[in-house]
Amino acid sequence: MLTAILTSDNHLGAYYARLRPDRLERRRQHLQEGFRRVVDAAIHERADLFLHAGDLFDRPDPRNAERRFVAEQFQRLREAGIPTFAIAGNHDCPRSYGYDGGVAPLEEVSALGGARLFRRSDNWDAETFLARGQRVCVRGMSSDFNRPAETCPLTELAASDARGGDIDLALLHYGVEGWGDFALEPSLCLVNLERLQTDAIAVGHLHTRNTRRLAGGALLLNPGATEHIRFGEEALECGYWRLHCAPGTTEAEYVALPTQPMQTLDIDVGAGSLEAAAGEGEEASETTQRAALHDALRRKIAAHSRADQMLRVRLKGRLHRDRFAELDIAALQAGAGEANFHCQFETDDLALYDEIAD
Repeated sequence: MLTAILTSDNHLGAYYARLRPDRLERRRQHLQEGFRRVVDAAIHERADLFLHAGDLFDRPDPRNAERRFVAEQFQRLREAGIPTFAIAGNHDCPRSYGYDGGVAPLEEVSALGGARLFRRSDNWDAETFLARGQRVCVRGMSSDFNRPAETCPLTELAASDARGGDIDLALLHYGVEGWGDFALEPSLCLVNLERLQTDAIAVGHLHTRNTRRLAGGALLLNPGATEHIRFGEEALECGYWRLHCAPGTTEAEYVALPTQPMQTLDIDVGAGSLEAAAGEGEEASETTQRAALHDALRRKIAAHSRADQMLRVRLKGRLHRDRFAELDIAALQAGAGEANFHCQFETDDLALYDEIAD
């Protein structure tokens, strides 16, 4: 039985415009830690190969800090004798030759022998090697999001694909039919995936982990991200897949990773909710109402704060325009920023009203 570690969508070096420079650097270290844990697991478990399904970096021209970190991690895998195979995703694959000459950042590591990068995006690249007495074929095709939307990159290739080894594994980086809405980008259709003569198809791009067994027996799986990248992903489990491969069959177990806490806090400030609880009524003066509303917001945010947490506060509901103008949002955000690793306020869903407008 051969063991493979599969990861994708680490998005190293992601930029967050609202973070202070020192917090941004620490946030990027959290992203690095997720990938480091996967490499640690591969080395500790003496995996037979390491697979990466794209978007190792968040952009095609990462900072030197991320380049050095990745070089160090792939060097660790190389020293442990673990063959490493990767493809470029839509984030770390230049979309034109005018952008850094069209060279993906992982091509540096590949040129130095730290990993085998399957750089072609119009057809398969493949490599076959021996592991535990079995001929193992790993093939991959980097993403090309310049393709027309709603087309499948495998349409012209799938019918002629054949197995390349006793154990055959494939790497791709696109959305998958049935795993989301990809109307504005190319994606993989199940009919073409079914035609692939392979044991497992590893797909990056989606940050939600998923797996299914295709009718032909191949295991289709997506590892998701190793860290919550953006707000809205708080409920997603982050981690990687451990594959157990034998000729003609592959089984997988998911390994969850710890992540930096992230939370979206929705607060309805409209009448009948927080505003009512904050002193709305005929007997309360306007000054008392404003102070009570401000204090109610402050206390609610404090109850959901953590020192290491990325917090998003979304104010919702209907609020009188004068009441909103007199709320000290800047003070609330400053206090929440001290109580959390990061806090940002959003008011897109807050409807302001006044008597004339109504």
